[in-house]
Amino acid sequence: MALKWVKALKRINRIAEDNSRETYYPGDWFPANNQEIRNRLAKGEVAIYASSDEDHIYSKTTCGVVASRPELSLAALGNPANGLGWALNTELISTFLYTLYWRGGKIRPELIPASFELLKTWEMAVPLGSFDVLANGIGTEEDRALTLKTVGDLRIPVYDTQQMYVKTCPATQQLFTAWKVEQEKLPAGDDRLAFIRALYLNPLLILALPPSWITGIKRD
Repeated sequence: MALKWVKALKRINRIAEDNSRETYYPGDWFPANNQEIRNRLAKGEVAIYASSDEDHIYSKTTCGVVASRPELSLAALGNPANGLGWALNTELISTFLYTLYWRGGKIRPELIPASFELLKTWEMAVPLGSFDVLANGIGTEEDRALTLKTVGDLRIPVYDTQQMYVKTCPATQQLFTAWKVEQEKLPAGDDRLAFIRALYLNPLLILALPPSWITGIKRD
């Protein structure tokens, strides 16, 4: 039976199709079959959205994935990617209003709908690489020195720029332009430090997602 994604309005305890126990909190998204959706709608436990862009952010006309490599495909994401647009581009350029820039690592598909929903409020949502790694622990000495000169302190968290949820707007486009400039200053430098410098010089509404938002290759 086909599953559809719904948004929890209350705390929900349920048994998944594999018989595992799951708990969802208000704002979480999860897949459910039509019968469960009807039952939970009647109890006011979940919400589904109309197809208009005003009410429903998660649609092919507004949301898409821009991948840096062909193997980073929608097929690898399964059901949660149904209805998303997809484009191959090594540059940070998108025709979508809301974009997941996928440059590497594995994605937790169940978090895709919630991540796009965040862009109703935030201009960017990017996972942190680790709670244990700060900017003073990555890159070369020259790279860290340039970042310290720009930012003033390296005791700051590091974003994992392999996966970035981005609203297309002047602020994010300005940030990406500045990020490229910072990367060109040290072509062999760490792009995460370049991102920190660009973000410091071009602040915007960015949400730091927990490291658990991203899975796959661990970056040191």
